[in-house]
Amino acid sequence: MPVNRTNLGIVSMSAYVPKLYVGQDDLERLDGVSTGRYTIGIGQSQMAFCSDREDVVSLAMNAVDKLMRTCKIDYKDIGRLEVGTESIVDKCKSVKSYLMALFAESGNRNVEGVDCINACYGGTAALFNSINWLESSAWDGHVLCHVGRSEICLGRDGRHCCVLLGECSLYGRGGGRGCAFGPQCCHCPRE
Repeated sequence: MPVNRTNLGIVSMSAYVPKLYVGQDDLERLDGVSTGRYTIGIGQSQMAFCSDREDVVSLAMNAVDKLMRTCKIDYKDIGRLEVGTESIVDKCKSVKSYLMALFAESGNRNVEGVDCINACYGGTAALFNSINWLESSAWDGHVLCHVGRSEICLGRDGRHCCVLLGECSLYGRGGGRGCAFGPQCCHCPRE
């Protein structure tokens, strides 16, 4: 099937941020650091954190679900699911394998992709893998879903790729984010 390889890039983005947070001015006092270290130095007024009922999988599932509902993309249209994270679940099962439960009802069990686990670089590696997939002969036009600490992307013609960046680490922006990559995008990372 010929695929549209023009205007490949980010089609849509979504984010899930935990509801719990700590004020950074309070944390500065608690940590005994100088006033403004977090609020001015890092530019944070609040920092979200997971409850004991959340982990990288729940953050990622919420981000993907929100992206799919917002963009009105069917799970059967996803061709690749790429996860970028530095948070592992149980040292042997990938976050992607848990996310595949979201695809069960659609019957889509043919979704390429892996977890890219590597500190701050995991999300970047997942993003590069996803873009390379879209540019390769392996791409069949399905959407790419990228999941990670950055975003998730989906395309509009044929199958898409989903890239998910999910973290439980303590970062200013925290949570799970999703982007959709594909043709007819609003922002092209490579032109």
